[in-house]
Amino acid sequence: MHASNRLFNTVSGFTFWKQIAAAACLLGLVAAPALADDDDIVRVEEDWVLEVINPNAEESAPQLITAMSSTDELADVHALFEINHRTLPEYRRGGLGMQLWSGDTNLDVRPAPRYSELDTSGETINFKMCVELKNGNVQFEVRDGTSTTWGSFGGQGYLKTGASTTQTSLTRYSPAVSVKNSRIGFAKHRVNRYGILRVRYYTYDNVLLSTDETDRMVHEPAAE
Repeated sequence: MHASNRLFNTVSGFTFWKQIAAAACLLGLVAAPALADDDDIVRVEEDWVLEVINPNAEESAPQLITAMSSTDELADVHALFEINHRTLPEYRRGGLGMQLWSGDTNLDVRPAPRYSELDTSGETINFKMCVELKNGNVQFEVRDGTSTTWGSFGGQGYLKTGASTTQTSLTRYSPAVSVKNSRIGFAKHRVNRYGILRVRYYTYDNVLLSTDETDRMVHEPAAE
């Protein structure tokens, strides 16, 4: 898997607006607004959607992998969320699982205690992929998952993993890396839509800095 180039400043637009505000202040047009610094970002949440057309439980289809990194490179510490299958410590059909990697080295495996296989036509699954810097650690977690097959999932700790880090901000995070490295590994024709609906950026003390409402799809119906 290959990481994409750094896109955070383009996506957020904060650098641009800081320059505009500074120029206006120098001209005496407006007072400079109090804007949070990009370096204060310590948590990012991605809202994901998966729309299943007609799954096949006998084939454990479809199977998907959602990727997330704290930087603009998947070579750094990153998480993989496996849907409707698990590959470590050995392959198993159905269920959900979280993996933590540093480059090509596996650091952790967290299976969810849900082993059912997708078997409901027209099912829509929503969940959050979250990364957070806290107490010298980078933590990844799936939260607020909703589905017909597995009910509510995430947020209980079994889809949470992390490692120590020297990273102090998530400025280098990029949603493009998540989309580029996530995939439908099997039975793409059984999926209608799969991707990110929005991204939220938080500073210290759980303060929401910005929300990016851009749709970023890994897979969607081809335009007619």
